[in-house]
Amino acid sequence: MRHGSVLFAVVVLLSSAVFPVGAAAAGSAAVQDQTTLTVSVVSQGGAQLGGVTIVATWEGGESTATTASNGKAFVDVPRGADVNLTISSDRFIRNAPVTVEDASAQEVTVEVARRGSVTVATTSTEGPVENVSVRLLRDGEAVVSGQTDAEGTFSSGVLEQGQYTLVAEKRGYYTNRTEFRIDSEDDREELKRRMRARGRGRERQSSLTLVIMIALLLLILFLYTAL
Repeated sequence: MRHGSVLFAVVVLLSSAVFPVGAAAAGSAAVQDQTTLTVSVVSQGGAQLGGVTIVATWEGGESTATTASNGKAFVDVPRGADVNLTISSDRFIRNAPVTVEDASAQEVTVEVARRGSVTVATTSTEGPVENVSVRLLRDGEAVVSGQTDAEGTFSSGVLEQGQYTLVAEKRGYYTNRTEFRIDSEDDREELKRRMRARGRGRERQSSLTLVIMIALLLLILFLYTAL
């Protein structure tokens, strides 16, 4: 449904060392034995990305650093901690953090994608359908979920651009499963045309009527042959 876009960025290599920009974590972590993570932020195409803020969190603390033009930054964290790495950027995002278990001095790569979003509109022949359970899956894993509002819409919030599977379910309707791509920050119109919940009520009524008619015909045939 979508035309995919491949993320590219200019690679600028520096012959000099990377200069870390960071803020030390507050709290008890300040007295803990520290170790340094060398974090590289890259696009899905492998280009190093400068100017991206890395946010490292662990139990009881947090630290931030900003990548240099070669896409690298040094992040100080407590040795042995389980650390989650997320990014803050007005251009890029990750759907899930990168987790470093039992942290020690090491290199970590964080792959990011362009920011995107989508609004799902669920409709039937009678109009918008509210309280539809909506899940967006990527590589088989649920990324975001929720329910449509009174106008039959659900907004995903900011997600990675790329390929997704939409699953929409509500009792009394056929499950709607749609493959699509997010390649901009607002894909509402295209999904509104494709995402339609199909009511089961009329099909059930028609099937029941057909069964009753067949039963009556069989009864009439039986009575006729009995006579």
